[in-house]
Amino acid sequence: RPAPRPAPRPAAAPRPLKDLPATQLKPSSAVALEAVAAARALVGTASGTDVSLVRTAWSRAGGHALPLDRRALVTKAVQVPRPWLRVGDLVAYGTPASQVYLYAGSGYMVGWSPDHGAVVVRRVHTGDVRFLRLPV
Repeated sequence: RPAPRPAPRPAAAPRPLKDLPATQLKPSSAVALEAVAAARALVGTASGTDVSLVRTAWSRAGGHALPLDRRALVTKAVQVPRPWLRVGDLVAYGTPASQVYLYAGSGYMVGWSPDHGAVVVRRVHTGDVRFLRLPV
């Protein structure tokens, strides 16, 4: 008889990501600031996806049209190191990306959450996270 397999360990609960910049090295673009404001205005709404939220917010802010596909959206952006993070940058979890949010500043991000089925503001948390900047 084979030995019983051990039960898988539950995933560690995400914790707030430390070492996010307290102040930005350079100011965000007007489009990025407006996109975050547009996304915040949608907090609590329950329609769409993470990509559609970013596209809608970016479009309302006067930015270029963004791809419909998450992978194409992430590919369009350029990766930025954590110290260069600015309001309006993308916070992407997973590789290539399983979820994207807009960085709202002070360690928070705004985006559509599949767990809540709505747009939320939450802390940037630990995990497979990358920071990306969309072209203006």
